[in-house]
Amino acid sequence: MEVKKVCKNCGKTFVTEDRHKICCCYKCRNAYEQMMRRLNGLPTKQTESICDKGKPNKKLLSPSQAAEYLGLSRMTLYNYIATGVISCVDLPGRKLISRDELDTLFKNNTHKAAVAINFNDYITFYQMCDVYHRSYNFVRAVCREQGLKPIIRSSIKYFRKDLVREAFYNHELMITDAKAERDRFYALKKEKRRSHEYLNEHEIEHSSEEYSYKELMTIFHLDRNQIFCYSKKFGVRMRHVKTFCLFNKHDIDEIFSTTPPFNF
Repeated sequence: MEVKKVCKNCGKTFVTEDRHKICCCYKCRNAYEQMMRRLNGLPTKQTESICDKGKPNKKLLSPSQAAEYLGLSRMTLYNYIATGVISCVDLPGRKLISRDELDTLFKNNTHKAAVAINFNDYITFYQMCDVYHRSYNFVRAVCREQGLKPIIRSSIKYFRKDLVREAFYNHELMITDAKAERDRFYALKKEKRRSHEYLNEHEIEHSSEEYSYKELMTIFHLDRNQIFCYSKKFGVRMRHVKTFCLFNKHDIDEIFSTTPPFNF
Protein backbone atom coordinates (compact mmCIF):
# COMPACT_ATOMS: atom_id res chain seq x y z
CA MET A 1 0.00 0.00 0.00
CA GLU A 2 1.48 3.34 -1.06
CA VAL A 3 1.62 6.13 1.49
CA LYS A 4 2.41 9.82 1.02
CA LYS A 5 5.02 11.19 3.39
CA VAL A 6 7.03 14.36 3.91
CA CYS A 7 10.84 14.13 3.94
CA LYS A 8 12.31 15.07 7.33
CA ASN A 9 15.36 16.64 5.70
CA CYS A 10 14.28 18.53 2.56
CA GLY A 11 10.52 18.75 3.20
CA LYS A 12 9.48 17.27 -0.15
CA THR A 13 6.46 14.98 -0.48
CA PHE A 14 7.17 11.44 -1.69
CA VAL A 15 5.24 8.20 -2.11
CA THR A 16 6.52 4.97 -0.55
CA GLU A 17 5.33 1.53 0.46
CA ASP A 18 7.56 1.47 3.60
CA ARG A 19 5.66 3.02 6.45
CA HIS A 20 8.86 3.40 8.50
CA LYS A 21 10.65 5.48 5.84
CA ILE A 22 11.10 9.12 6.89
CA CYS A 23 13.33 10.51 4.09
CA CYS A 24 12.91 10.57 0.33
CA CYS A 25 16.41 9.29 -0.55
CA TYR A 26 19.60 7.99 1.05
CA LYS A 27 21.32 11.40 0.80
CA CYS A 28 18.57 13.05 2.82
CA ARG A 29 18.67 10.15 5.28
CA ASN A 30 22.44 10.56 5.85
CA ALA A 31 22.09 14.31 6.26
CA TYR A 32 19.20 13.86 8.71
CA GLU A 33 21.18 11.33 10.76
CA GLN A 34 24.19 13.66 10.94
CA MET A 35 21.95 16.52 12.04
CA MET A 36 20.38 14.42 14.80
CA ARG A 37 23.81 13.29 16.01
CA ARG A 38 24.96 16.90 16.27
CA LEU A 39 21.80 17.89 18.14
CA ASN A 40 22.26 15.02 20.60
CA GLY A 41 25.94 15.83 21.15
CA LEU A 42 27.25 12.67 19.48
CA PRO A 43 30.37 12.69 17.23
CA THR A 44 29.70 12.79 13.51
CA LYS A 45 31.70 11.19 10.67
CA GLN A 46 33.51 14.47 10.02
CA THR A 47 34.59 14.90 13.67
CA GLU A 48 35.62 11.28 14.31
CA SER A 49 39.40 10.86 14.43
CA ILE A 50 40.96 8.43 11.99
CA CYS A 51 43.00 6.81 14.72
CA ASP A 52 39.86 6.22 16.86
CA LYS A 53 37.66 4.87 14.05
CA GLY A 54 37.78 1.09 13.80
CA LYS A 55 41.12 0.80 15.69
CA PRO A 56 40.69 2.25 19.20
CA ASN A 57 43.85 0.56 20.56
CA LYS A 58 46.23 1.67 17.81
CA LYS A 59 49.62 2.60 19.33
CA LEU A 60 51.53 3.83 16.25
CA LEU A 61 50.17 6.54 13.99
CA SER A 62 51.17 7.82 10.58
CA PRO A 63 51.83 11.58 10.18
CA SER A 64 48.35 12.09 8.68
CA GLN A 65 46.68 10.27 11.55
CA ALA A 66 48.80 12.10 14.15
CA ALA A 67 48.00 15.46 12.54
CA GLU A 68 44.26 14.74 12.64
CA TYR A 69 44.57 13.42 16.21
CA LEU A 70 46.13 16.75 17.27
CA GLY A 71 43.94 18.87 15.03
CA LEU A 72 46.92 20.17 13.01
CA SER A 73 47.89 20.23 9.38
CA ARG A 74 50.50 17.81 8.06
CA MET A 75 52.98 20.61 7.33
CA THR A 76 52.70 21.90 10.93
CA LEU A 77 53.27 18.38 12.24
CA TYR A 78 56.37 17.98 10.04
CA ASN A 79 57.68 21.31 11.38
CA TYR A 80 57.24 20.03 14.94
CA ILE A 81 59.13 16.86 14.01
CA ALA A 82 61.97 18.87 12.40
CA THR A 83 62.33 21.12 15.45
CA GLY A 84 62.23 18.23 17.94
CA VAL A 85 58.89 18.99 19.58
CA ILE A 86 57.50 15.61 18.47
CA SER A 87 59.72 12.56 18.10
CA CYS A 88 59.13 9.89 15.49
CA VAL A 89 60.61 6.64 14.20
CA ASP A 90 62.06 6.73 10.67
CA LEU A 91 61.39 3.52 8.77
CA PRO A 92 62.22 2.88 5.08
CA GLY A 93 59.65 4.90 3.18
CA ARG A 94 57.54 6.10 6.12
CA LYS A 95 57.45 7.71 9.57
CA LEU A 96 55.62 6.41 12.63
CA ILE A 97 54.63 8.40 15.73
CA SER A 98 53.74 6.85 19.07
CA ARG A 99 50.31 7.77 20.38
CA ASP A 100 51.68 7.74 23.93
CA GLU A 101 54.21 10.35 22.82
CA LEU A 102 51.38 12.63 21.73
CA ASP A 103 49.50 12.11 24.98
CA THR A 104 52.65 12.92 26.95
CA LEU A 105 52.75 16.39 25.38
CA PHE A 106 49.63 17.32 27.36
CA LYS A 107 50.31 15.38 30.57
CA ASN A 108 53.69 16.91 31.42
CA ASN A 109 54.87 19.81 29.30
CA THR A 110 58.56 18.84 29.31
CA HIS A 111 59.08 19.37 25.58
CA LYS A 112 60.49 22.68 24.47
CA ALA A 113 58.48 24.72 22.04
CA ALA A 114 59.87 25.62 18.66
CA VAL A 115 62.48 28.33 19.11
CA ALA A 116 62.24 31.36 16.87
CA ILE A 117 65.24 31.58 14.55
CA ASN A 118 67.17 34.57 13.31
CA PHE A 119 66.80 34.42 9.53
CA ASN A 120 69.95 36.50 9.06
CA ASP A 121 71.97 33.45 10.15
CA TYR A 122 70.20 31.09 7.73
CA ILE A 123 70.12 30.64 3.96
CA THR A 124 67.80 28.83 1.55
CA PHE A 125 68.53 26.54 -1.40
CA TYR A 126 68.07 29.21 -4.05
CA GLN A 127 70.13 31.73 -2.11
CA MET A 128 72.96 29.18 -2.00
CA CYS A 129 72.69 28.80 -5.78
CA ASP A 130 73.06 32.58 -6.22
CA VAL A 131 75.88 32.99 -3.67
CA TYR A 132 78.04 30.07 -4.83
CA HIS A 133 77.02 30.27 -8.53
CA ARG A 134 76.03 26.61 -8.64
CA SER A 135 73.04 24.72 -9.98
CA TYR A 136 70.21 23.49 -7.80
CA ASN A 137 71.22 19.83 -8.24
CA PHE A 138 74.84 20.61 -7.31
CA VAL A 139 73.79 22.41 -4.10
CA ARG A 140 71.44 19.58 -3.15
CA ALA A 141 74.21 17.01 -3.73
CA VAL A 142 76.60 18.97 -1.48
CA CYS A 143 73.97 19.19 1.28
CA ARG A 144 73.36 15.43 1.11
CA GLU A 145 77.07 14.65 0.98
CA GLN A 146 77.92 16.81 4.02
CA GLY A 147 74.78 15.82 5.96
CA LEU A 148 73.25 19.29 6.37
CA LYS A 149 69.93 19.27 8.25
CA PRO A 150 67.47 22.09 7.44
CA ILE A 151 64.93 23.88 9.60
CA ILE A 152 61.53 24.12 7.93
CA ARG A 153 59.47 27.27 8.23
CA SER A 154 56.35 27.74 6.08
CA SER A 155 57.41 24.83 3.83
CA ILE A 156 60.82 26.53 3.15
CA LYS A 157 64.09 24.84 4.15
CA TYR A 158 66.65 27.03 5.92
CA PHE A 159 70.30 26.07 6.46
CA ARG A 160 72.79 27.68 8.83
CA LYS A 161 75.23 29.88 6.95
CA ASP A 162 78.33 28.78 8.89
CA LEU A 163 77.56 25.10 8.31
CA VAL A 164 76.89 25.74 4.62
CA ARG A 165 80.19 27.62 4.29
CA GLU A 166 82.05 24.77 5.97
CA ALA A 167 80.29 22.17 3.80
CA PHE A 168 81.27 23.90 0.55
CA TYR A 169 84.84 24.32 1.82
CA ASN A 170 85.08 20.60 2.63
CA HIS A 171 83.62 19.74 -0.77
CA GLU A 172 86.24 21.89 -2.53
CA LEU A 173 88.98 20.17 -0.50
CA MET A 174 87.65 16.78 -1.60
CA ILE A 175 87.64 17.88 -5.24
CA THR A 176 91.18 19.25 -4.95
CA ASP A 177 92.49 16.08 -3.29
CA ALA A 178 90.83 13.90 -5.92
CA LYS A 179 92.35 15.99 -8.73
CA ALA A 180 95.82 15.86 -7.14
CA GLU A 181 95.54 12.10 -6.70
CA ARG A 182 94.53 11.72 -10.34
CA ASP A 183 97.47 13.88 -11.48
CA ARG A 184 99.89 11.80 -9.38
CA PHE A 185 98.50 8.61 -10.87
CA TYR A 186 98.95 9.80 -14.45
CA ALA A 187 102.42 11.19 -13.66
CA LEU A 188 103.54 7.82 -12.29
CA LYS A 189 101.98 6.09 -15.28
CA LYS A 190 103.80 8.42 -17.68
CA GLU A 191 107.08 7.96 -15.82
CA LYS A 192 106.67 4.21 -16.00
CA ARG A 193 106.07 4.36 -19.75
CA ARG A 194 109.36 6.26 -20.11
CA SER A 195 111.33 3.89 -17.91
CA HIS A 196 113.81 1.34 -19.30
CA GLU A 197 111.91 -1.56 -17.73
CA TYR A 198 108.85 -0.65 -19.78
CA LEU A 199 110.90 -0.24 -22.94
CA ASN A 200 112.70 -3.55 -22.49
CA GLU A 201 109.46 -5.30 -21.70
CA HIS A 202 107.69 -3.89 -24.78
CA GLU A 203 110.42 -4.49 -27.36
CA ILE A 204 110.30 -7.05 -30.19
CA GLU A 205 112.64 -8.10 -32.95
CA HIS A 206 112.24 -6.22 -36.23
CA SER A 207 114.13 -5.38 -39.43
CA SER A 208 116.62 -2.54 -39.81
CA GLU A 209 114.10 -0.67 -42.00
CA GLU A 210 111.77 0.01 -39.06
CA TYR A 211 111.84 1.89 -35.79
CA SER A 212 110.27 0.71 -32.59
CA TYR A 213 108.93 2.94 -29.83
CA LYS A 214 112.07 2.30 -27.75
CA GLU A 215 114.42 3.38 -30.53
CA LEU A 216 112.46 6.54 -31.29
CA MET A 217 112.27 7.50 -27.63
CA THR A 218 116.00 6.92 -27.20
CA ILE A 219 117.19 8.62 -30.42
CA PHE A 220 114.85 11.62 -30.60
CA HIS A 221 114.06 11.96 -26.84
CA LEU A 222 110.29 11.81 -27.34
CA ASP A 223 107.56 10.12 -25.38
CA ARG A 224 104.97 7.76 -26.82
CA ASN A 225 102.27 10.42 -27.24
CA GLN A 226 104.60 12.72 -29.18
CA ILE A 227 105.66 9.87 -31.45
CA PHE A 228 102.05 9.02 -32.12
CA CYS A 229 101.24 12.68 -32.95
CA TYR A 230 104.17 12.90 -35.39
CA SER A 231 103.16 9.71 -37.14
CA LYS A 232 99.54 10.81 -37.53
CA LYS A 233 100.40 14.33 -38.69
CA PHE A 234 102.93 13.33 -41.36
CA GLY A 235 101.36 10.03 -42.38
CA VAL A 236 104.19 7.72 -41.31
CA ARG A 237 103.71 4.14 -42.44
CA MET A 238 103.21 1.82 -39.49
CA ARG A 239 103.08 -1.94 -39.08
CA HIS A 240 101.28 -3.62 -36.19
CA VAL A 241 102.63 -6.86 -34.76
CA LYS A 242 100.09 -8.11 -32.23
CA THR A 243 100.04 -5.29 -29.66
CA PHE A 244 103.27 -3.65 -30.87
CA CYS A 245 103.72 -0.90 -33.46
CA LEU A 246 106.70 -0.44 -35.84
CA PHE A 247 107.35 2.76 -37.83
CA ASN A 248 108.94 3.04 -41.27
CA LYS A 249 112.53 4.24 -40.87
CA HIS A 250 112.67 6.10 -44.19
CA ASP A 251 109.57 8.16 -43.34
CA ILE A 252 110.83 9.03 -39.87
CA ASP A 253 114.29 10.09 -41.11
CA GLU A 254 112.74 12.20 -43.83
CA ILE A 255 110.49 13.98 -41.33
CA PHE A 256 113.16 14.78 -38.76
CA SER A 257 115.71 15.79 -41.41
CA THR A 258 113.51 18.78 -42.31
CA THR A 259 111.37 19.22 -39.17
CA PRO A 260 113.09 19.10 -35.80
CA PRO A 261 111.10 17.69 -32.85
CA PHE A 262 108.60 19.92 -31.01
CA ASN A 263 108.39 22.45 -33.88
CA PHE A 264 105.19 21.33 -35.58
